Amino acid sequence: MSEKKLVAFEGIPGGGKTSVFHEISRSMPNQFTFIPELVKQFDPLTEQSIDSVLENDQEKYRIVRLSELSAVMDRSFVSTLNWEFVLNSRKNHNRSDGKTDRINEMISKNELWPANYYFFFDISPKVSITRKRLPKDEGLAWSTEESLAIAIAHYYEYFQKVETQSKVIIIDAEEALNVVLANVANLLSLVLKEKI
Repeated sequence: MSEKKLVAFEGIPGGGKTSVFHEISRSMPNQFTFIPELVKQFDPLTEQSIDSVLENDQEKYRIVRLSELSAVMDRSFVSTLNWEFVLNSRKNHNRSDGKTDRINEMISKNELWPANYYFFFDISPKVSITRKRLPKDEGLAWSTEESLAIAIAHYYEYFQKVETQSKVIIIDAEEALNVVLANVANLLSLVLKEKI
């Protein structure tokens, strides 16, 4: 392979990203560096400290930079931006803690960068709620069908308007897990062969 690639798994909760990530990391251990969602310990559903979230993102990209292999990452900084966008777009929610500004600053310093490929695990808000049984807390970003619909729309808009140089591959995550897993494994093999 001529140069290292970064593949990021993205999407709302319940699409099987983490399950697929763990299975793929076991079946392709020497072909990619696998970077889990959390490399620092905190609860991403309730963490209010911008520093913890961004330190986790920053550490993930540091691992990519140090790796000799292409990398597969379970959620990138795009998830952080999406979470912040949904929080700030919710009714009765006026919080703005500067995550977006800090991420843009980190991108300008090349501490974070766009993935070569985004595998977007696409499921409906209803399926997400059913699968994840997330707390229906109005203060959380991805906790209601309404907020999940906002998240999906924002992901698509972000990929179309901002990440225009990246390849976005839509994964039908409502399929059975073994079908999704086989599809992702095949796609990653194509990434290694530079066929997509």
